[in-house]
Amino acid sequence: MGKRACNRPRQGLPRARNTAQLAGNRRRQRLGCFDEHFFNGLLVQYLFLILAIVAIAVWWLGFRERSKNSVTPKIQSSISERDLILLQADFERRLENDYDLPDGIRGRDAYIYWNSMRIWFDQLIAANRFNDEYSKKLRRDWCEYIQLLSRSKTASFLALEENNDAKTQIYGREAESGLRSIEVIQNAFAAAIGPEAVEVLREIRSRDADAFDRSGRRPMAPMGYHYFPVSISPYAEECKPKASHKITL
Repeated sequence: MGKRACNRPRQGLPRARNTAQLAGNRRRQRLGCFDEHFFNGLLVQYLFLILAIVAIAVWWLGFRERSKNSVTPKIQSSISERDLILLQADFERRLENDYDLPDGIRGRDAYIYWNSMRIWFDQLIAANRFNDEYSKKLRRDWCEYIQLLSRSKTASFLALEENNDAKTQIYGREAESGLRSIEVIQNAFAAAIGPEAVEVLREIRSRDADAFDRSGRRPMAPMGYHYFPVSISPYAEECKPKASHKITL
């Protein structure tokens, strides 16, 4: 009886080897599926990254082209009261929303517009509402001022971005000419308001650039203070005392 039991074939060993082989095959299949899913996910991420880069590049090229086109038109010599209202509304919308763009109007220029020139224009128009000729001149100057602010900033931006030296000089001269014309109009408005306005304009021009926040809507920083970024994303500024650089021995 014992000898016959010893001579029985070992049927369990092949079955065990088959089970081990099946388990190995399943493990290799799972690893293969994992590698395939990982590769596909990585490929999708790269595709999204490439599409984002292309979209940014297209936006940047379009922005530069729009900026070039916005410099070309001539400033209007005459404009109706209704058209001027629409022009001012559109300008102020862009002034509020686009001051972070490369050619945005911000800082001191935006501050002068919101806190001085806009107020002075309304006062002068109201005081001379029965003087048609002077009112027309005020509207022409105001229209020119609004358009010069945008054009001079765009020209300055293009002068820095342009690779062609000849075009760089053209944009640079246009920006300088625009800035001079802007100052002339500001001086004329301040003089028409009175000596106090002239002094206000002189004080604003004498301050450092960091005395004004980017939007130009907040008050001018007191002497010894400046606007300093306290957050990058989202961007935020606070009026802080200027750092003292005194050296004590």
